[in-house]
Amino acid sequence: MTDFSANTDSALLSALANDDEQAFAALYHKYHQKLFYFVLNFTQSQQAAEDALQEVFVKIWADRNQLTGISNFNAWIFRVAKNHVLNGLKKMARETLILTEIARDMNTGTEDTYNLLSYKVVYAVLKTAVEELPPQQKLVMELSRDEGLKYEEIGARLNISPLTVKKHAAQALQYLREKIKRHYALSTPLLYVFVLLQNFF
Repeated sequence: MTDFSANTDSALLSALANDDEQAFAALYHKYHQKLFYFVLNFTQSQQAAEDALQEVFVKIWADRNQLTGISNFNAWIFRVAKNHVLNGLKKMARETLILTEIARDMNTGTEDTYNLLSYKVVYAVLKTAVEELPPQQKLVMELSRDEGLKYEEIGARLNISPLTVKKHAAQALQYLREKIKRHYALSTPLLYVFVLLQNFF
C-alpha cells in the first residue's frame, strides 16, 4: 500500500489521474476538515456543508484526468468549493422566493392553502416539469438558473444566437406555467405565479 501522506499536491494529482483511489483519499483527508469549516461560514449548516463538500469531491474524482495542470491546488479547491456553495445558495434563494411568494399570494387565511402549496409539493411539480422539457430548453434553463448565465453567455456556450436562447427560455417558461396551472386547476391567483416563474430565468 502506497503512503501518500507526505506527498505534494502535484504528486497526488498525478496519481489521481491514473485512477489511484489512495491518492484521492489522501487529498480528501488533507483538505476535508479545513474546507468544511470554510464552507460552514457560508451555509451555517453542518449538513449543508457536508453535502456541498461531497459534491465538490465527487467533481474532483470525475475530473481527475484534467487536474494535473493545476499549479496551486489549495487555492483551486477553495475557489471551487466557494463557487459551488454560492451558486447553491443563490439557487436556493431564488426557489425559496418563488415558493414563499406563491404561498403568500394564495393565502386565504386557512392552513389548507399552505398545505396545498407546501414547498415540497410546488418544488416537486416544477422539478418534474423541468425534466419533461425538450433537451435544448432544459439546458438553457439550467445554464440560466443554476449557473446564472445571461442569454448572450448561454448563446456563446451553445453556439446559438441570443435570440434563439430567448426563444427557448420563453417556450420553457410557458410550459412551466401551463404545468402549474394544470396541476392546481386554479386561475386568478396563479397569474402571479406566472410572473414569479420569471425568476427561473
